[in-house]
Amino acid sequence: MNRNWRLDTADGSFALKMIADAAPDVVRRNLAVLGPLAGTGLPVPVPVPGPGGDPVVEIGDRAFCLFPWVEGARIPGTDLTMDQTGYLGSLLGQLHRHLESQLAQALPTTPGKALDPRPSLSAPPEPKTAVQALAEADRLLAVIAAKDEPDAFDASAVAMLRARRALIAEYRESRPDSAGSSADSGWIHGDFTSSNLLWNAGAVEAVLDWDRLQRKPLSDEVVRAAILHFKAADGQVDLGRVAAFVEGYREAVPMDGASLAEAVRRLWWHQITSFWILWLHYERDDPTCDHLLVPRENLLRWWTDHYDEVESAFTRSGS
Repeated sequence: MNRNWRLDTADGSFALKMIADAAPDVVRRNLAVLGPLAGTGLPVPVPVPGPGGDPVVEIGDRAFCLFPWVEGARIPGTDLTMDQTGYLGSLLGQLHRHLESQLAQALPTTPGKALDPRPSLSAPPEPKTAVQALAEADRLLAVIAAKDEPDAFDASAVAMLRARRALIAEYRESRPDSAGSSADSGWIHGDFTSSNLLWNAGAVEAVLDWDRLQRKPLSDEVVRAAILHFKAADGQVDLGRVAAFVEGYREAVPMDGASLAEAVRRLWWHQITSFWILWLHYERDDPTCDHLLVPRENLLRWWTDHYDEVESAFTRSGS
């Protein structure tokens, strides 16, 4: 969702990123932690500072950041060995642990910025109600119905929205009670997926894209990362790898099964009630993520049909 270039120069190769999906000040805050994280030995790229040491350079209404180029390959989670899967879970746990210990020291060093480095979790957004989700689905259906010449994507969107309305109505009593407890909260990467990991020689060489660094329940990132890493195109999730990933995570960060079960419910309900791909397409005229519509619906159907098995994969080990 950002534009990126490789720059080959006399001083080496670099990755230039034009920031499009986050405010420049938020990106400044987030990039401030990468140096301290890299200092702990974690595979984190450190930004190249611009004039005055600012990691974000603003030119007109555009903002950019620059990193040394990192060689590596993106590997689908389903192609990882079981040992690599456990290692990946452990890596996420180490990131969470070090983020919590490093951020209070790192973030205030960003010069001249008043952005609060530790936003409060006192009032996290509550999960959507069935009524809210149904209203949003109806609004999107009306937008599509108003088009003069609907296309193939519109037809797919209508079918998806109608199916989703039925699903919401069927499971409306399954809405989670809350957005998560403060006891389970901490700093998370925000998008720990295979597209943001570069592998080299069997290990992660770099964890990329820190635009979504935020405080949320840690269990939410564990569940989201595992589901997105180990799902196939038909929606089926490799639950053996999910269990190995969670076991690896728990070696670095103790986490009880109840927290993970609650996160499974929250993320599943979010899948049911979120229409972000259609929001991008119809509200922002952005087709970037159109290709994710069918795989996402496949995942939701499979997850719903195998809900108990999914929950068990996350909670079967540990207490």
